[in-house]
This record gives sequence, structure tokens and C-alpha cells, in this order.
Amino acid sequence: MDSFLREPSRLAAEQQRIVNEMIDVSMRHYPVFIKSAATCGEVLKEVAVDAQVTERLQREEETLRERLQRLVQRGQEWKKGRQQLLVLRSSQELIRDLFELPATLENCLRNELYHEAVLLYEKAESLLAAAPDLPVIEGIAAEVEDTMKKYLPQLIARLSTALSPAQCIKITRFLSRLKLMSNRELRQVFLSRRQVYLQSLLRDTQRRPFTYLNRICNVLSVNLPAVVTEFHTSFEQGEAKLAPHDADEDVPACDVLGAWMANTVDANLKLIETNLALISSGGELKQLLEQAMQCGKQLAAKGVDVRPILYDMYSKRIYELWAQGVDTAYANFAMSLKNHTWCRQSGYVAGRETKFERTAGTTVAPPQVLRQYLPLGYLTNAVLNAMNELRRCSLSSLTPKLLGKLQGCLEQCVADTVEAYHSQALDEGELSGFLAFVKVMHDDLLPYLARSVDIMLSTSRGLPSRDIGAPLMAIYKRHVKAPPRAAATEEKNPDAGGAAAPGDAPPAAEPAAPVAAPLPAATDTDRPSP
Repeated sequence: MDSFLREPSRLAAEQQRIVNEMIDVSMRHYPVFIKSAATCGEVLKEVAVDAQVTERLQREEETLRERLQRLVQRGQEWKKGRQQLLVLRSSQELIRDLFELPATLENCLRNELYHEAVLLYEKAESLLAAAPDLPVIEGIAAEVEDTMKKYLPQLIARLSTALSPAQCIKITRFLSRLKLMSNRELRQVFLSRRQVYLQSLLRDTQRRPFTYLNRICNVLSVNLPAVVTEFHTSFEQGEAKLAPHDADEDVPACDVLGAWMANTVDANLKLIETNLALISSGGELKQLLEQAMQCGKQLAAKGVDVRPILYDMYSKRIYELWAQGVDTAYANFAMSLKNHTWCRQSGYVAGRETKFERTAGTTVAPPQVLRQYLPLGYLTNAVLNAMNELRRCSLSSLTPKLLGKLQGCLEQCVADTVEAYHSQALDEGELSGFLAFVKVMHDDLLPYLARSVDIMLSTSRGLPSRDIGAPLMAIYKRHVKAPPRAAATEEKNPDAGGAAAPGDAPPAAEPAAPVAAPLPAATDTDRPSP
């Protein structure tokens, strides 16, 4: 127990002894401690520097790797360049020949030496295929391709101009041997460009319908067959010389050409139909019809017969002109009849019918008595104008329609006259004038128009003037009865002129015109006095 109690003091003494010994050791080894501390500081500094270098190397690892790869690549490029220089040195003659190809090829294309240009192009392809992979050779190949791309559109555009068959053959053979398009595509390109050429022939900023139709007929009869000949010469005769790389996929040349011709002719027929409606002269229609038939003959030789279509177009237009003239005649008659004042007539009412012989080739002048009545004068002049226009281009196939149109007009005029008789309350003087009007219309106007239309259409079975004028004669006979002596004289001498009223014009001489000249315009002095 005593020992345990003395233990703290012993421990304190032992601690003091250790401290004293440490102090003694420290005092004796102080220089060594100083050097150790300095050495430890230096070591710590070096470790910190090494840590910084290591950290920086870690950050620059990717950059260092890229630089190393670039160094390796440059080494390989240098090695490849050295090899290319060796190859270039050994291929000097080949490269010298290739350098001249682009300029020579351009000169050939500019001077239209297409055969030589194809040979140069094929030679360039073979040399470039056999030449080593060098940048200078790749540049030459690119220059050759640029030259071809530059002149190819120009060659295709030349197909839109006037060319001879020999020039067409040269261009199509050149395009075919280049193998830039199939044979079918080449045919389509050829025909499309020739279509542009045909359209350029029709281009006219200040065109007249007659001139424009002449041009269309010239294009269809001359230029279109020339294009067909160029196509046959370029593709069918030299089919074996064209590029055979897609021969199995090609459609027959005749199918491509036939479809193109059908579209071209159809488009031009629409132009003809559109501009034909603007022609109002019979002489121009006659010239155009003759030219159209000649054009149809030329096209029929190429396998496209459009003569029936052209004939129908011109027949339709001729009938339209006739219908316009006849409708104008009826409109003038109806307007004048509506405003006409009936005046007393004393002499002509008892006259007799004038006869017009239907002898082919004879011309009959208009009866001068028609000048006394404005409605009849207007009707006669308008119908004569229509006849004089139509006689230049009359077609025998239109005869029934032309006669039917004129007969319908005259029947309507007669019907309007009868309607005027029933709708107006006429006194004795007005009735006398009306009956004279009816007598002139029946005896002079209708036979004269029937005779004129017979001359124009060269027919002996024209208008039934008696049937047309039957309603007029019924009205006339209702009020006037012919004297027996006059009727007997008429039977003995049917061709003699009737008794003319005082002041009536004498019979006119027959003119040399194919139909007749229009009547002079009526004046106040030509009308009977009330």
C-alpha cells in the first residue's frame, strides 16, 4: 500500500529525468536537428514541385497525344510525298500529255470538231484511269470534267437553232458517245429542243392572223418534216453507232417520234383554230385553205394526215362568215322594216313578175326597183356582200348548209313582212305602198337572190323562191287581181320586163362580177312621194 502511495512521486521523478535527458540530448545534437529540419523543408518543396509538374502533365496529356499523332502523320505525309515525287519523276511524259488535254478538248468543242473531242475525252478517261493517284492528275481530271460541263449545255442549246441534218448527226453522236444520258433521254432532249426551235419560228410580237396562220402552215409543211428527217437520220440510220449501254431499256424510236409529232401537230392545230376565228376575208380564207391542204399533204407523207381536221376547221369558219353576213342582212332588214313608212304606189302594183333565168356562168345585176325600198335595199346589199366574200372560198360540201341558212333568213324576212301586215292598221294609201313592197319582194328580190346564189354555188337547185314568197303572194292576191290581158301577155313572153311605174329606174346592164355589186344606198329622191 505504501508502495502504491509512493508511485505518483516516482512517476513524477521519472518524467523529470526523461525531460532532463531530452534537454541534454537536444543540447548535444542541436546541429543535427537543424540540418534535419532544413532537409525536410527542402524535401517538402521538391515534392510540391513534383506534384505541380505531375498535375500539369496530366492536364496536357491530350495535347501531347495530339501533337505526337500530328508528328506521326507528318512523317507519313513526308514519306508519301517522297514516294509521289519519285513517281512524278518517273511519269513526266504522261503528265505532260495530260496537261494539254483540257485546252485541246476546249478547242475541239469550240470549233465543232466533235469526233476529235470524243476521242480526246475517251483518251483522257483511259489515261486518268491508268495514271497513279497524284494531286496534279486529279486536277487535270477535274478540269476536263469542268470543260465538258461548260460546253454540254451549249451543245444542247444549239439543237434549238436552225441546223442541217449533218450538224444534228454530229451533235447527237457526240452526246451519245459521252454516255451522259440514255438513248431514250437523248431522243427526248433532241425532240424537246427542236420543239423550241419550231416555236421560235412562230414567235411574232406584231402578228396578223393571216400572216401567223401562213407561218404555222409553213412550219407544219416544211420545218416539221425536216425535223422528222433529222430525227431519222440522227437516230435510226446510225442506231448501231449510238451508245448501247442501255439498249434493253430503250423504247422504239418511232414511239417517241410519233408521240412528239402528235403533240406538236395538236398544239399547232389549236393555234390554227384560235387564229382562224380572226379571219374575216373570203380571199384570205381561200389562200389559207389551199395552203392548209398542201400542208396536210406534206404531213400525210410523214404519217400524220390532218387534212380532214383542217377541212372541217375551214368549213366551219366559212359557214360562220356566211352566217354572220346573213344574220347582218336580216338584222338590217328587220330594223329598217320596223321604221319604214308605207307610201302610196300607183304603177307597179299591177305589174308582173320579173323572170331570172338560171344559166350557169351568167351574172344578173340587182333590180334597180329595190332602191325604192330601204328594207329590201339593206337586205340585198348585205346578202350580196356576204356572197361576194363567200364566192372566193365556197366549198361544195357546204352548199346545203349555206342554202339552208339563206333560206331561213329569207323566210324570216317574209314572216316579219306578213307580221307587219297583220299588226298594222293600213289605210288605202299605205296598203297600196305595202302591196307594192310585197310585189317587189316576191317578183324581184327573191328570184334575184335565188339566181345569185345559184351563180355563187354553181348549182341549178338553189332557193325555192316561189315557196318562200308564197305568203307574200297570198297577201297580194287578196287585194289585187291581175288583168287577163296582162296575164296572157305574160304567158306569151315570160322573159320580157313588166310595166314599170312612172319614175322607176330602167333595167340595169349585167356586170362582169361573179355575183353582183351591191345596190347604191337609197336616198330620199329614190323613194316614192307620199
